[in-house]
Amino acid sequence: MFVFISTKLYLSLLAFLLFSKFISTMPIKIKYLQLITKQLSGQITEKESHKLQKWLSKSPLNQVLFADQEHVWLSFHNKNISA
Repeated sequence: MFVFISTKLYLSLLAFLLFSKFISTMPIKIKYLQLITKQLSGQITEKESHKLQKWLSKSPLNQVLFADQEHVWLSFHNKNISA
């Protein structure tokens, strides 16, 4: 199944793959990276949000991975990160 994503979304996903320290040590399925990217960019649907929340609730590690991706996203987009 082919899913069309915008160039900006594709580049953001690519940035996650290049800059995340967890990618090389902890495999994350691409579909969850896509959902995280959509969540952070505000492009996630209700159905996708439900899938992401279900994945996050499965493991504290998933929550750490999400937080790491969020940190990368915010750093990449030059936004303030509150501690």
